[in-house]
Amino acid sequence: MAIKLTNSQQIVAKVFADLDMQETNHKVLDIVNWVGEAIERIGTTTHLQFKVTGQDGLDLIEVKDYHARLPRDLFKVESVLFTKEVNDSSIWQHMRKSTNMFGAKNDENVSGYTYFLKPGWINTNVREGFIKLAYYVFPVDENNYPLVPDSAIYSEAVYWYITMKLLYPKWIKGQIRPEAYLEAKRNWGLYKNKAHAQLMYPSIDEMESLKNQSLTLMPDVNAHSNQMAHLSEQEQYYNQGGRYITREYKGFYL
Repeated sequence: MAIKLTNSQQIVAKVFADLDMQETNHKVLDIVNWVGEAIERIGTTTHLQFKVTGQDGLDLIEVKDYHARLPRDLFKVESVLFTKEVNDSSIWQHMRKSTNMFGAKNDENVSGYTYFLKPGWINTNVREGFIKLAYYVFPVDENNYPLVPDSAIYSEAVYWYITMKLLYPKWIKGQIRPEAYLEAKRNWGLYKNKAHAQLMYPSIDEMESLKNQSLTLMPDVNAHSNQMAHLSEQEQYYNQGGRYITREYKGFYL
């Protein structure tokens, strides 16, 4: 379920107010990092910003000598397309993740295009070309504060994660009652699960797409080659000269 985003500064301010803390640059940076940690631990991508290189002013990624540098703001790679040259007649083909234990470069004799990821870089089984990368990034505001879903449950989850992190060193040193830290930890676990469920709950349109993916007689094993574009379509069968055809856009015969 997609939710509009809001600034996490409001959550940070609430933490300082509720715990009667003095604001310092060091502590603010720690808390901003904890906001990012909370987002990762809640574990959904529905509110993350989706980007595609070669679109919306982003440059394509050029492969040289079997590798290329990944975008600095990348959080998660969703899909990779490849072409040997860029022009009006370019044919973009899907790449798949290499299963070669020694990296994609050793896949030169493997059919199709493959890639292998390592921190900051993508390695391919072709020496040169161009990549169109679909990926997710953490949305941030002009001050680099993370943007979070505008949801009371999600904000509570992030709030309790920050509170738990602040109370942990005091709990370890015996400076606070154990119940205080355990209460924060318990609330974090409770609201984390609620926030995850809220974001993952599908809309009516998403449920229709999920239904069409599930209720099929013939698995669409080639969906990856056309960017999964037809997975949400309802499966159709037609009588054609005594034979039956499924998913007419492909022309597969049973």
